Amino acid sequence: MKPKFTIIFSILLILALLGQPTHAAAGTIIPVTGPNLENVETAAYAVSSLAPFAASVAVSGNAKQVAGIFARDIFAAPIVQQPASAPGFVSTQSEAATQFGMAAQYGTIALLAHNYLLGEQFFAVQTGKILYLVYGDGHTRTYRVKQVLKYQALSPNSPYSDFVDLNDPNGARISVETLFYKVYTQGNTLVLQTCIEANGEPSWGRLFVIAQPETLVPSLRVNRLAFHLTLDPR
Repeated sequence: MKPKFTIIFSILLILALLGQPTHAAAGTIIPVTGPNLENVETAAYAVSSLAPFAASVAVSGNAKQVAGIFARDIFAAPIVQQPASAPGFVSTQSEAATQFGMAAQYGTIALLAHNYLLGEQFFAVQTGKILYLVYGDGHTRTYRVKQVLKYQALSPNSPYSDFVDLNDPNGARISVETLFYKVYTQGNTLVLQTCIEANGEPSWGRLFVIAQPETLVPSLRVNRLAFHLTLDPR
């Protein structure tokens, strides 16, 4: 049954859109990753060497905290954390991804980026591509992209929008809860999310790049003097 939002939930939505803090328990959301009030230069650069990048972001020593995301010859980006009370927060740093805290509660590492910043590069990540997560102590985990999903947001600038699956010939409408649980509750997955621009609307839709751990490519601890072995030719 399609969920009915209460008056309190609507108030929380208004607060979220005004940039006021909300608690993650208010309900599931799909953050908006299109342009906001700032016009920041688009991040677009390619990298080919994992080890120097890993050494540059692995500074906290925290083996449980993700510090960077690396896609060979596409992008390399540090990862920032959301404030605990702002599940819709997406960094406006031009070359950074934001970890989606609500997804982490389900064992999913979800990284958000605006489509006019780092998120622009997410469109170049295709099925089969190898991605590397770098942790604060320097170790890495390797993932391979399994799916690329695209949805139209019926309320483009709302984190509570209903959606239409662009791969569904019937154009079925689904709720934000349905999409959230489909994308973010699989566990042990890596998800990249940004907005799709179309028809003059920067936040017209949502792109989800879904990757799973790659067991054939070893993940090694990386420090400033180490190197990373990989079977991925890209």
